[in-house]
Amino acid sequence: MEIYELLDRFELLYEDSTPDISNLRRAIIDNDLSSLFQILKKYEDEELIENIRSAVCDLNPWAFYKIYKNEDAEDFKKFILNKNIWSLFKILQKLYLKKEEVLNDIKCIATTEYQPIDMLYPLFRIINSDDDIKTIAVSNDPLNEETVQALFRILQNIIDEPIVDELRRAVTGETFSTKMRPVFSVFKDDKFIRNYYTATNTEHASGQARLNATFNVVSTLLENNAVVTDLRAIVAHDNRPAMYNCLDYVLDSDLVRILERFEKEKPEYNLHDAFTQGQLRSKLWLLKHLRGMDLGTVFICAGWYGTLARTMFENEHVHFDKIRSFDIDPKCAEVADTINRSWVKDAWQYKSSTLDIHDLNYTDSKYKVKKANGTYEVLTDSPNTIINTSCEHIKNFDDWFNLIPADKLVALQSNDYFEIQDHVNCVNSLDEFKQQAPLSNIIYEGKLELEKYTRYMIIGYA
Repeated sequence: MEIYELLDRFELLYEDSTPDISNLRRAIIDNDLSSLFQILKKYEDEELIENIRSAVCDLNPWAFYKIYKNEDAEDFKKFILNKNIWSLFKILQKLYLKKEEVLNDIKCIATTEYQPIDMLYPLFRIINSDDDIKTIAVSNDPLNEETVQALFRILQNIIDEPIVDELRRAVTGETFSTKMRPVFSVFKDDKFIRNYYTATNTEHASGQARLNATFNVVSTLLENNAVVTDLRAIVAHDNRPAMYNCLDYVLDSDLVRILERFEKEKPEYNLHDAFTQGQLRSKLWLLKHLRGMDLGTVFICAGWYGTLARTMFENEHVHFDKIRSFDIDPKCAEVADTINRSWVKDAWQYKSSTLDIHDLNYTDSKYKVKKANGTYEVLTDSPNTIINTSCEHIKNFDDWFNLIPADKLVALQSNDYFEIQDHVNCVNSLDEFKQQAPLSNIIYEGKLELEKYTRYMIIGYA
């Protein structure tokens, strides 16, 4: 299965119990950054992750200053966001040491009510901006709409550099790009700033470039984080081991490593068909209509690779004592027992047997199962519930159906997918299916529209 298919199937199976599987799928397949941060909140300080998310996804400058720990940058925050004029002069005096004296004079005019007369005339001679000086000198608010323009005209006469106008735009503007431009300019040699600039450059950077830069930002702030490393490996390189690692992070299910093991060690078993959307949706549809019922001992006929049994064990609303699965294909038992190994180990709550379901006695059944040491043991069981979700595969269906004793609970599925060679017993409609399997008391009947075919289901008593 492709990575997107695996993620889709796990989401289908576990989204109700584990919402993070949906976040994982969206983060990897849709490159959805918000979903990435939702996952990271489970493993790192939630406040830190929320600040990173807000700084990148919401383009929130306040959040940026919470994650960028730089003393010099603190002055930019105080000036641009808090409108602290003292911080403006600290910025400029650090950038332009030779202008420190005249900047101090301008700061004095802008921030104090009393101006020494012997200081004003030199300033007039230097900058020839007496009207602007008067404006900022008499104002109680040096950063109101009028005075800020006057102040920056004075500063631009002293410092003819782009940064001055960028600071003016930052303190008067409202957009993220204008407020962050001075930071991006002054700290352009900082690798973190370069990455953050690309990550937030919604106008010019490609989606892939933004994603890569976001991972760089996150990796800088969360050093040696395995989740970030694996997520990046999937997104950038389609790394399958990393994908299984990430599934393991968000899911409390041994199915993740079981499927990985089959993929690595037993590639001859192609589990793709057992985990198609149609197969899984059909089984979840069945479980929906078995909720709350006491199924007792369950026989699954034509049980294939045991995926139905596993979904039953993992569904807290489906109640039963044990499950026995039967399939004529000798390759199925090993796979099914592995997929359900947690319950095989638990006093054989689950066990598979290689057997033609036409040869089963559904009143008092004796059948062989293979033990872990390779030997066989004969078991005896009487089922309370008989399930067959593969009726389209059953040759001589009438002969098999007539083996079921009266009063057994029966759940059956078939379909109208005639194009498949192994589908020897398809039906054209729900009514035809009911005629083929005449239950005495039907408690549910319905159909499920899938992409390529329609599946039919009846539940009731024989």
